[in-house]
Amino acid sequence: MRRGAVAFAAFMLAGCGAGERTPPPNSVPDWRLEPVAALAGPADTGWVRVKDVTADGSGNVYVLDEGSSQIRVFDSAGAPVRVIGRRGAGPGEFGEAYGMGLGWLGDTLAVLDPANARLSRLTREGSWIGSWPVKRITGSGVRLQQSSLSSVYAPDVRPAGEKLQSVLVGYRSSGPADTLVLAERLPDPPGAIVCPAAGGAIRFFAVPFAPGVVSVPGPGGDLVTARTDRYRVAFVSPRGDTLRTVGREVAPVPVSDSEWTEGIAEYTDFRAKNPNANCDPASPPRMRVKPIVRILVFDDAGNLWVEHRSPSGDMLDVFDSAGKLLGTMPAPAHDAGIPLFVRGQRLYAVELDETTGAQLVKVFRVIRP
Repeated sequence: MRRGAVAFAAFMLAGCGAGERTPPPNSVPDWRLEPVAALAGPADTGWVRVKDVTADGSGNVYVLDEGSSQIRVFDSAGAPVRVIGRRGAGPGEFGEAYGMGLGWLGDTLAVLDPANARLSRLTREGSWIGSWPVKRITGSGVRLQQSSLSSVYAPDVRPAGEKLQSVLVGYRSSGPADTLVLAERLPDPPGAIVCPAAGGAIRFFAVPFAPGVVSVPGPGGDLVTARTDRYRVAFVSPRGDTLRTVGREVAPVPVSDSEWTEGIAEYTDFRAKNPNANCDPASPPRMRVKPIVRILVFDDAGNLWVEHRSPSGDMLDVFDSAGKLLGTMPAPAHDAGIPLFVRGQRLYAVELDETTGAQLVKVFRVIRP
C-alpha cells in the first residue's frame, strides 16, 4: 500500500496526473434538462425527510424517507405505486434511516441499513431476498454508493497501524467483492474548529467554503477522487496508481463578506458567549473563493457527471469512460446532501426549500443536441 499512498499523495499535491484530458474552451456541446415530474410526499404528512433517490430500468422512482424508514415507489409519470418496508428488524424492515442508502445489483434493490447492521436485498416489488452484514456506521454523509448497475459500495473502517482507515467495500450479486481505500482529509486549511464546551462537551464548527476531498467508486473498480478546490478528477487504481485524470479550467467564485459573515455566525455567537474557550484553531481562516467541485456521480452508461461552481452558476459536465467531455448544462437546484442519480435519459434530484424545509423529488429528461 505504500506505493499507492505515495502515488495518490503526489496527485493531490500536483493536481494533475497521467493521461489528463482538458478540453479546449468553447468546444463543449450544450445539453439541457427538461422537467418531467415533481414528486411530493403523502398528502397528510409530506416527506418526513428524503434520504436517497434511485430509479429502475422502467423509470419507476424509489424514494427513501428517513423519518418513516420506508421506501415510497412512484411510476415514471409520478403516480404513487407502493410502499416498501417499515421500521423494525425483521426481513423487509429497516432500522433508523440515518445513514441509509439505495442502490442496484442488477434488478435487485440493495438497501444499506446500518441500524440493523446489514445490506438488505429486495425485489423491485419489495419482497425480501436476503442480506449481508455491514458495520453500524451512521452519519449525514454515510450512504450506499452506486458505481455501476451491478455493483454498490458501503462504508467501512479498517485498522491501519494505530489509526482507523476509511474504506468502501464493494458488493456484487454474489456478495462482498473488493475494497477501496478512501483518501484522507486535507490537513490544511482546517475544515473544522474544535472547541471545548461546558460540562466536558466538545463543539465542532465547520469552516465555511473550506476545500476538501470528494471520492466515489468508479465502474472499473477504481476510486474516482478530486480536491474540491481544483477541477482535476483522478481515476486511482486499488494499488493507488493514478490511471488518468480529467479536468477543466474554471474561474473561481469569490466568497463575499456577507456570505462569510453568515457562514461563521454560529461560531461567532459561541465565542461571544465563551470568550475564554480554547478553540483549535482560535479563529477560522478566511476563505476567499468557494470550492469548485461539488459532486461526482456515474450514470448507468459509465459516464462521469461532475457538478461544479462557475461564475455563471452551478454546472454539470459529463465525461465518457475515455475522458472525453460529452456535454455541459446548468445544474438543477437540489439538496446538496443528497446525490443526483442518472439512469437512461433521466436525472433525479431532491429540491429543498430552505425557507420551509419542504422537499420535492424532481425528475428531468436529459436533452442532448
